[in-house]
Amino acid sequence: MTSSRSPQQKSEFSYNYNDSMKRLPIFLTLWLLTFATPLLAAPTLRVKTSCAYMPYSNTASQIIYVTNPSAVAVKVSATAFDDAGTEYELGEVATVPSKTVSNLSGTLRNALGAQGFTDGIIAYELALTNSAAHAYFGYTLATDVAYVAPHRELSPLPAQSVSTPTPSLRITFPHMFYSSGYGYKPIIYIANPSTMASSINVTAYDNAGNTYDLGDLNSMLIPARRVTNLSNALQDKLQQESFSGSGTVTFIMEFSNPAIMAHSASNWPGAGKLYVAPIRELYIP
Repeated sequence: MTSSRSPQQKSEFSYNYNDSMKRLPIFLTLWLLTFATPLLAAPTLRVKTSCAYMPYSNTASQIIYVTNPSAVAVKVSATAFDDAGTEYELGEVATVPSKTVSNLSGTLRNALGAQGFTDGIIAYELALTNSAAHAYFGYTLATDVAYVAPHRELSPLPAQSVSTPTPSLRITFPHMFYSSGYGYKPIIYIANPSTMASSINVTAYDNAGNTYDLGDLNSMLIPARRVTNLSNALQDKLQQESFSGSGTVTFIMEFSNPAIMAHSASNWPGAGKLYVAPIRELYIP
């Protein structure tokens, strides 16, 4: 079949075709930038940073900072619960700009005060919209200055049943100091941010080589959404097991709920309270 195009039409067709092919990479690039890139981009990870222990009183000051090293602003939402089992939904409390460290201590204290909380022990859950952000927790209480280790999660842990502890959690408190017949004793707080209670089993040993099987601390369960002070319960069980009241004790606690968080410090003569970092280990019983 003979083409009906004239030489001029053929020349124009060739020019238009070649010109279109030259522009095609530009159109493809624009399409990829506009439509394909959002589909291929990795999702922004969010992080929940929790704090197991934060005291509030007339003599306590809180130290709570969020640092954002990323290139985008980070929004911070907060939930809290106290040692009486009351929960506080504080909502979105701050936006931390890029490359900024923000002090949230007063903001959170005011948010709690607006809901009627002014005195007691609080555990925090801070939801950060970018996993590059980090939170720092500490407090001053009378002459004590303490750091509280944050607990970070990139995704929520599944609810755990007390009757099916898989996986379980082991927390070791390596250096808890007692002296003067319990005149100086450590503080150990356990926070349970989940909606399920947790069983507990405790073993201890001291610097004299004695081992103490403290068991479940008289059938104790760690309540859901609550901060629990174990200091007196541990002391009572140690006394029942004939601990002298003076020496260094290591506690090993096993929990059926892996969401459990802990804070601990030792009363040290002449130095106030010294933070003791708990060691967390997930394990299969």
